[in-house]
Amino acid sequence: MPLTKVRILILTVFALGGIGFLAPVYANEGFEKFAEAITKKVSKIEFEELINQYRGERLDGYAYVVSITKDLTGDTTVNLSTKRDFSSSDTVNIVVFLRKHLAGRKLKIKEGRRFRFMGIFEEIRMNTLILKEGLVK
Repeated sequence: MPLTKVRILILTVFALGGIGFLAPVYANEGFEKFAEAITKKVSKIEFEELINQYRGERLDGYAYVVSITKDLTGDTTVNLSTKRDFSSSDTVNIVVFLRKHLAGRKLKIKEGRRFRFMGIFEEIRMNTLILKEGLVK
């Protein structure tokens, strides 16, 4: 099968990682599935299957920072929301427990701004995703 100019261009774009041509997509499939399940109110059985499928897996995406808190043990928690209006009915709330080595550092995170988050999925409490060993950047 001969390589045409179009195929060579497509191969070049993918080899370069989409520099200048394709914007990278950071939100992985797991977070998108959870967001859809929470906002569309899927059945409890489907929800439990989704939780079991992604427990211990890494999730990442973009969200707005609602608040940043530190507890007595020195752990830092960042509360995030997929919408600017975090009280909206179609928003997904995320709680990220930051990694221990970030506890002493000053975070460059400001409330109300949109950041990329990532972490290991632990559980869902009251339609809020709980991620541990996380980062927000």
